[in-house]
Amino acid sequence: MKKIENLIAFSRIVYVPTKMAITDLPAHLFDHIFSNIEETQTREVTRWCLSVCNKELYLTLPVALNTSFLYAHQVQAAELSQDCACMLLGMNRIVTQIAAWSEKAARHGWEGFLFAMYDKGDRYRSASRSMFVLEILMEKRRLDIISVLFPSGFDDDLLRRDTFEKAVRYGFMDLVVSIHDVHPRETFSWAINIAVEFGHLDIVKYLYENKLCEEKSWALDFAAMNGHYDTVVYLHENDIGYATHQAMDTAARFGHYKVLKYLHHHRKEGCTIEAMDQAAICGHEGIVRFLNENRTEGYTVTALQGAEANGYPAIADYLRHHGKHCIGDDAYNEDTYAF
Repeated sequence: MKKIENLIAFSRIVYVPTKMAITDLPAHLFDHIFSNIEETQTREVTRWCLSVCNKELYLTLPVALNTSFLYAHQVQAAELSQDCACMLLGMNRIVTQIAAWSEKAARHGWEGFLFAMYDKGDRYRSASRSMFVLEILMEKRRLDIISVLFPSGFDDDLLRRDTFEKAVRYGFMDLVVSIHDVHPRETFSWAINIAVEFGHLDIVKYLYENKLCEEKSWALDFAAMNGHYDTVVYLHENDIGYATHQAMDTAARFGHYKVLKYLHHHRKEGCTIEAMDQAAICGHEGIVRFLNENRTEGYTVTALQGAEANGYPAIADYLRHHGKHCIGDDAYNEDTYAF
């Protein structure tokens, strides 16, 4: 009879918690259940206790159970909530895998848990302010959390430079300005290339106006390759950095027609035969026609054969009947031109 009662009570505890308040169980029956059920079942009970954030019940579980299972499994528990995590932190049950807890909190946007870790002590504060946590928060654009975790800026040189780079990469203008205001003598000359690569024109302008641009940067090449037309125009008009033939070559390859035309009309670096070859191989018919009619660098048989191999017969026919500057007699290898 007792065995049946135990099983019924256990089923209600784990699977039907709404039908019976677990805390209403007689103490002797509760103790007897946990002394007889298997370890895997006790783990389910622990998991359920955490999922409903039952602090009182969790504290009654056998110490060997709620510590070993917690350390081994709770960080990955899918049903774990922020409230539950805060509960465990307040109970001083989170003493290992602190970095993993911090990263999980950052991924789920648990600002309350991260703030609690920040206030708990040096060991926990360091984990909440790690580069891994910062990277996750940057990707999720959680500047509200970052501003609390780093109230006095970024005193560590490596962390500051890493943060500035990520702020430029993700377009966090406010963070870029705040770091530079606190550290006005810091040089971030390399940042211009990142800003133009990701098309953050407001940050490009800020870096230029505050003399944070590297004089020998290849910023225009990066901007052209990624098709950031407005950035290309700004760099050219303000004579920022250098450009090479790679600007037109890569603009042609990636189909940035507007950028290509601007470079053709305003720059002197020109392009190479790679421009038309790659435009044809990648199926950019408008660019192929423009280059053929307005440039003299020409193309190779690679352009015609590559277009055919990749399923662009219209480009191949155009070059066959209207191409003006076919250079060389390169051998054709289908594997070379297939995507």
